[in-house]
Amino acid sequence: MNIFTTGFCTLTLLSLMIGSTAHAQSEEPIPPDYQPLYDTLSAQLDSAEAFVNAQTTTAATTPIFGAELLPANGNRGEALLDQTTLPTTRETLDQLQAIGVGGVTLDVKFPLLLDDYPRSAEYLDFYRQVAAEIRNRGLKLLIESGPAFGGTIFSPIDYDYSGMTARQYFQRRADMLVTIASELQPDYLAIGTEVGTEAMLTGMRFRVEDYTAFVHRTARRIRESNPNVQIGSGIGVWENSEYLVSLLDDSALDYIGLHIYPLAARNRDLIQVTFDLANRIKAAGKQVIIGEAWLYKAAPADLTSLGNDFTEIYSRDVYSFWSPLDVRFIRLLAQMARIQGYEYVSLFWSTYFFGYVSYADFPQGTSPADLFTQANRIAYSNLLDGVLSPTGEAYRQVIASS
Repeated sequence: MNIFTTGFCTLTLLSLMIGSTAHAQSEEPIPPDYQPLYDTLSAQLDSAEAFVNAQTTTAATTPIFGAELLPANGNRGEALLDQTTLPTTRETLDQLQAIGVGGVTLDVKFPLLLDDYPRSAEYLDFYRQVAAEIRNRGLKLLIESGPAFGGTIFSPIDYDYSGMTARQYFQRRADMLVTIASELQPDYLAIGTEVGTEAMLTGMRFRVEDYTAFVHRTARRIRESNPNVQIGSGIGVWENSEYLVSLLDDSALDYIGLHIYPLAARNRDLIQVTFDLANRIKAAGKQVIIGEAWLYKAAPADLTSLGNDFTEIYSRDVYSFWSPLDVRFIRLLAQMARIQGYEYVSLFWSTYFFGYVSYADFPQGTSPADLFTQANRIAYSNLLDGVLSPTGEAYRQVIASS
């Protein structure tokens, strides 16, 4: 598996409430086991901040800041249809509004809305209700839709791609995207987001020309079903930029989407890569949207030594000692968005706006599943008390100052 992937912890909060007062939580010391990685990431942020601070032009437009709507993430499969999920989603929307977000990102996973997929009508009804809740709050809605993370701890969804050609797969993906556009009426709809991740999850290989032809054909179909939706496609900034280059001249696309996780990879500064890509996107007359972003807790060497074990890397996020770095990353991303005029910016792991795990209580060696469970439990407790984590408070301040 490609370790630069975005997953979803299926152990979501059972109920979320937040008051109007935010209280800073005390920082904890950095564990010796993680000090080298912390120092590496801090140095990467130093370099990124110096680079961004050297950019003097500020765009006239103000970005829309958003967050992933995790309780409604399609990776959860049948848990979405549980009677508690919709109320939890409503409460989450209320809390994200309390922070000040102007939009939310909803990941409607393939193949949930295909006509022949079990319970697809129920999934569609659920997502209709979620979309209505979002619109009723006056929030922008970005929908991304790639294959579910089946076969991992992040999703119970089981779907067999083995007997499917790439052409057949693209046809079914397009069918579901047209359903999303016509039935859910998002403001923004992403056809593709991480081509390498999509190939990994499906076991297929996509030639650049075939994938971009799929994007173009699908965008045309979407436009026919919903002329008002802003249509985009994109890549993770660590991925092969050839996919992006071939999309820049596509008149069917309104925006190019980027995902940002690692700060550096293979001797490349990915913040500078992001700046370069965004400049090319703007020069092509398209909007820039950051559909997902979070600070990846991995050094460049980890990206090779850990191989496919992205679960191990994601489980590091739960610890509260990372919060100062998460805060710096959020502020860095906000500054980039203002300078380059990004249309919309969404942070992925919104759970950590409300709480983290203490390393002293659950040290290295605790299983990822246990860590995710504890993170959600702590976040729930903090929310009942009206407490934001330092990261959540920093995001609230960033949005308020925009």
